[in-house]
Amino acid sequence: MEEYVDLVKRFTEAQDKYNKLMAEQVDRNRQSIKLQAFINEIKATNTLNLEFNDKLFNLTIINIKVYKDSHHEFNFKDGSTINIDI
Repeated sequence: MEEYVDLVKRFTEAQDKYNKLMAEQVDRNRQSIKLQAFINEIKATNTLNLEFNDKLFNLTIINIKVYKDSHHEFNFKDGSTINIDI
């Protein structure tokens, strides 16, 4: 009986790990599709559009930190950061 309980425990742990990995894969696939759509949108444009585009903004920026000393920090989804003093 102890061996059965141990096998059930190991199976449950393995199944939980599998489910977590599958959820991560689905999330990465979703992000890949969004990124590919963004790339296709950029490729489809013939000129550089300098107007604000909230869709483009939301696809590229994680957050912006505004500091008291007129310093801004832009954090992008690709992991890069830009600091600007105004």
